[in-house]
Amino acid sequence: MNFSNALFTARAIFDEAMFNGVPDFSGATLHADTSFQKLQPFRDIEGPKNQNLEIYQRYHNAFRILRQHMENISDYTAAFMFGRLEQKARRRMPKSMPWWERALSHAYEAFADYGQNAAWPVLWLAAAWLFASIGYSAIAQPNNEIDNGFESAMGLAFANALPPFSYAVSLFFKTEGSKLTEFEKALHESPFLTGSVMTLHTVFAATMVFFLLLALKRRFQIR
Repeated sequence: MNFSNALFTARAIFDEAMFNGVPDFSGATLHADTSFQKLQPFRDIEGPKNQNLEIYQRYHNAFRILRQHMENISDYTAAFMFGRLEQKARRRMPKSMPWWERALSHAYEAFADYGQNAAWPVLWLAAAWLFASIGYSAIAQPNNEIDNGFESAMGLAFANALPPFSYAVSLFFKTEGSKLTEFEKALHESPFLTGSVMTLHTVFAATMVFFLLLALKRRFQIR
């Protein structure tokens, strides 16, 4: 559909619309009340990779132009939506993005839906806490010989998730006792494995917090 150089003098509603092909809004002037809520565009992007990369270049340009239009009328929610689609289109063009940037793009989509979903990073943080707890428990007590060992593992995983903040919070719930000391001694017998779990958990948790802050920034349109 061709909207190039079009002048929208009144509100245009594209809610739940699905374009037949790549729309062209280049040079268009949109009304400030133009709406693209719950848009269902460009389903080709969601399907298998197309051998003809020209279509993805056209999609990328269309999304970029729409994102810029939405930014110009201060509709940042729609701008973020088109920015997300712009990234997905660009990712289909091998020469347009280095491998590390493509990997980060995949990670941003998987863990936070390009900042569109603030709940996903929180769920991933909870999952990382659980897996780190399982890791500590497996290292310290392979045969479950320590009483309340998994509880100690959960406490340790929480304390080391985002030091020093998480450690300071954990002090309010920490209780001194021989069971915890016994668990910690068991972990000290495997410093490499313990350090590996601790490092991976901390890096992953910090990344999820970063994604969460980005999602909240986008949700509340903080510039």
